[in-house]
Amino acid sequence: TPTPTQSTTSSSSVDGMPQQGMSPPQRKSLSGGSRLAFFKKKKTSVEIQKADERFIDQLQSEIAFLRKAVCDRDDTIVQLFKQNVAKSAMIQYSTATDIEKRHLFANRNVLLQELESKLEDEHRRAQKYKTIHLESLRAREEKAQVVADLQSKLFELEKKVSGLEEENVALRAEVEQTHTLLQESEHIDALTVRGECEMLHKQLEVLQTDNAFLLEQNKAREEGVAAEKLEKNRLSEKLSGLVHSHMKLLFATTEREVDIGSLSQWREFSTWEATTRVSQTGSVEDAYGFRVAPSVHMLECVKLEEKREKEMESEWRDLELAIGRENFPESDKAKKLARIGIPRSLRPLIWRTLIHFRMGAEMEAEYNPEDYEHLVSGVAQQVDLDLLRTFPSHKDFCSEDSDKIKQLRRILVTFANRYPEVGYCQGMNMVAALFLLFLDEETSFWGLVACINNLQPRDYYDQSMIGVQVDHRVIKQLLKTRCPDINQHFEHLHVDFNLLTFNFLLTMGIDALPTVTAMRVMDTFLFEGNKVLLRFVLGMLKMHKEQLLNCNEGMEVFAYFRTMTKDLHDVNKLFECSFQQLRNFTKKVIDDKRVDERQTVESEMEAMRRRREEVEILRNAKKAGQDKL
Repeated sequence: TPTPTQSTTSSSSVDGMPQQGMSPPQRKSLSGGSRLAFFKKKKTSVEIQKADERFIDQLQSEIAFLRKAVCDRDDTIVQLFKQNVAKSAMIQYSTATDIEKRHLFANRNVLLQELESKLEDEHRRAQKYKTIHLESLRAREEKAQVVADLQSKLFELEKKVSGLEEENVALRAEVEQTHTLLQESEHIDALTVRGECEMLHKQLEVLQTDNAFLLEQNKAREEGVAAEKLEKNRLSEKLSGLVHSHMKLLFATTEREVDIGSLSQWREFSTWEATTRVSQTGSVEDAYGFRVAPSVHMLECVKLEEKREKEMESEWRDLELAIGRENFPESDKAKKLARIGIPRSLRPLIWRTLIHFRMGAEMEAEYNPEDYEHLVSGVAQQVDLDLLRTFPSHKDFCSEDSDKIKQLRRILVTFANRYPEVGYCQGMNMVAALFLLFLDEETSFWGLVACINNLQPRDYYDQSMIGVQVDHRVIKQLLKTRCPDINQHFEHLHVDFNLLTFNFLLTMGIDALPTVTAMRVMDTFLFEGNKVLLRFVLGMLKMHKEQLLNCNEGMEVFAYFRTMTKDLHDVNKLFECSFQQLRNFTKKVIDDKRVDERQTVESEMEAMRRRREEVEILRNAKKAGQDKL
């Protein structure tokens, strides 16, 4: 019968593939296929080994049983032998005739007793050895069971090692793929940065050229201004004398003398005072308090605007008497008159009426800026940064201590805290400040609320600004049908005029246009809402069609955009291009195009979001790989 060691040794190899005694380098040298075959064969070998061990245990238990039976039989034989010897000794002793034989039998009996005692000692020693042997067998069985358990665990660990090696191969493939994607991403980023650098370099060249040109113009202008100043002083003295003589003749019938000693005093009596005023420092302020640099074109446009306001004032008065001021917002005639223009004298009343109409019952809520005035937050800090940037050329908005600046801060902070879903966005300060030029603080606050929450789409001022992006695309689609030659020219030059549209739409033209033009745009915006802003963007492009088509490079177009809006003093021509020349421009047309463009913008934003997540994952993986290395 084979021993457990022999059985283990005989089953330790299968098809020449050793299981035990193999060094780790030898196991690692096995290929993937041979390793799988080796584990399959090894599984069969372990099962055979376990069957052999069970058979050996059964044989050993039978051998122990037989040995016990033999020992019991030996004890019986010894007892019977002792009895037989004792009987034979008694017989011999009883049949002995002489004393010597009896004495010999007595000695033999003594020897027999000694042998019996030695036999008992040997028997006890055999029992002791038997017990030790059984204990060693049990210990050996326990060790064999431990060895079997360890072999089973070793087999399971080898299976896990095989699985981990397969996972390692898959992970290596993923790492190589990730490395390839990282290289592609870095290549794309490098190309993007290179393109941006080239574009910025071109912009810098254009700006340097413009700067040199402006410096030359400024130098020539300074020389011209000095000459004009001398000529102006000479003409002023001469004109002062003429005006003095003219006023004396004019009031000769009443024997009234008027003392006018300088040109600046004469301007306060003339129609110039309605639009501009020369301050003590020599700067020129328009009728709204803005410091401006007057030009011949601007003065001509201002005179036409003054004349138009005087003609329209009577019509607005007649309409107010006919329908009542509270019915202006729903009147088609009032809307048509607003496109022609609201007189400056009536603008506060009409704007206040339109704000009340837009807000309705919401204006009954209390305006409580003191609840938020002392809050210290990121919104308040951003507001404080933008206050002096609002109207830096206006006399009431150029100092932190001015009342208008304090009112503007309260309005913006209150709006951001009362409507946290909208918060504060740059451009709101322009709207609120424009209202403060004509209205009180509370009405200006509700005017801002009406513009942001009611007249503009609500997603204009959220974090994604998706509403402005959609309207920019709508304007591009309208430009294709209404001004195809301009659109074709922009596509040829790869020009995207989003910088023009974004600023104009967010600030309702206040930050882009001259003061008088911005007032007229706000007149129609309060009557008709957001759609007129799209009209005005297209109108501006149509109005400057010839100049835009003469631009031969994209940077030249962008440079013209910067001056196009600031010099737009001809309000009547702008309104003609925006309304008379753009027919069938209904809100339904705009809303239909918004639905289509919104889906496109949302899909692009989602794709961009996924792309950013992928790039972030790749960067994190690259960083983790570098840290691991």
